[in-house]
Amino acid sequence: MRKKVTIAVRHSNLVKRYLRMFKVPRFYPGDKEDLLQVGMIGLLRAIETYDETKSAFETWAWFWIRSSIRDEVKRFKYIHLPLVDTYVPGTSADVKVLFKQMATRLDKKNAELLKRFLAGQNTTEVGKEWGVSRQSVDQRLTKIIQKLKDET
Repeated sequence: MRKKVTIAVRHSNLVKRYLRMFKVPRFYPGDKEDLLQVGMIGLLRAIETYDETKSAFETWAWFWIRSSIRDEVKRFKYIHLPLVDTYVPGTSADVKVLFKQMATRLDKKNAELLKRFLAGQNTTEVGKEWGVSRQSVDQRLTKIIQKLKDET
């Protein structure tokens, strides 16, 4: 355990170096300090899974740091909807209120798609259920969002 901590401290500059190059997207609700913690978790994962016969440690650690940070940011990626400033699909307590406010402006099929999106279901899953491509669902969702933006 102590050895892992020593290695993590010695290589923590890899996380800081990656974050200097990384531009935090506007939609991400946290800041670089949050991503520093996520990057350190990635570094710890790299320490646990490292096999010196495969690559240099820095290369292996860089992969895990980058992956951890990117995965964290992706978790918060969403399409900005009117009436909502920091909405994250599937985590908001007032999804029902938001849905009711917006669904009255949409036809039945579009309201169903919006409901699924707000519940955190991705467009690939919806496309499979409806028997259409993910791109078709993405286009429909984009049109819904544009309509809602135009009306506000």
